[in-house]
Amino acid sequence: MPYWVYHNTRARGNRARIHDASCRYCNDGRGQRGGTAEANGKWLGPYSALEDALACARGTGADAILCGHGCVRT
Repeated sequence: MPYWVYHNTRARGNRARIHDASCRYCNDGRGQRGGTAEANGKWLGPYSALEDALACARGTGADAILCGHGCVRT
């Protein structure tokens, strides 16, 4: 299953969250409403391996963690 990274540049602390493509917040990289304003952040991916998504998230220099809604299972 593909993974996506959402790099939110407007959030306090500069956040990168890793989501499973089926996550309701990810929606296969389209976000909750079918699109995300570039001014808020950017979807990066898809990545076929969790390790690749994690490397991407860390590469942003942001606080990089898994989605807090349990969509990514390790």
